[in-house]
Amino acid sequence: MQLQQFRKLSVVLTGFENLEEKIIKKYFFKIKAEYSKEFDILMLQFEENLKISVSEQEAVSKLVAHDEILFELIKTIILLWYSGEFHKRDKTITLEAEDYYNALLWKTIHAHPPGLSGGYFGYWKYKPEN
Repeated sequence: MQLQQFRKLSVVLTGFENLEEKIIKKYFFKIKAEYSKEFDILMLQFEENLKISVSEQEAVSKLVAHDEILFELIKTIILLWYSGEFHKRDKTITLEAEDYYNALLWKTIHAHPPGLSGGYFGYWKYKPEN
């Protein structure tokens, strides 16, 4: 149940409908392990807000409007999706290189991450085909 709620919350927070299932699960378990109590409260509040809200966006707005702890947790979730890095109490951890390369930031700005060219060595000296 919480996994489906986390998927729904992630779609609202990121604006991306097509989030990868394996990444959803990975981030779900990471956040749940690090913020167990706060995460449970967030999921419960989100579920309750969905019942009384006009939209999913309104349900999220109600979460952040009155609770600083939930607001910080939501920021952590957004940063995880967009940067591939986990931020916890003045500490930043890149989970795996794959998370960095698959971060939503790169899709949003239509660019590749630094260090990942997508081409063979020397490809840059040739004019792009597209």
